[in-house]
Amino acid sequence: MAHVVMMASGAGQAARAAVLADLHERFPGVPCWWGVHTRRWWAMVAWDDRPRLVEAGSPEELIPIIIAARLRPGQ
Repeated sequence: MAHVVMMASGAGQAARAAVLADLHERFPGVPCWWGVHTRRWWAMVAWDDRPRLVEAGSPEELIPIIIAARLRPGQ
């Protein structure tokens, strides 16, 4: 189960929470989060049977990275 940790407040937090809920629904078992300090989107994916931390500037950039990891042989 993925865990969400967010510390920012306001409308941005609500929007990010909605995006995270969508990511967790689309990719069950893949922890995803918004980096409050890095201001980047992060996920932990299986890559060559090992965990790999990936990041992107937007959810739209993160989604294809997660998909590519899932499409790799052995995943």
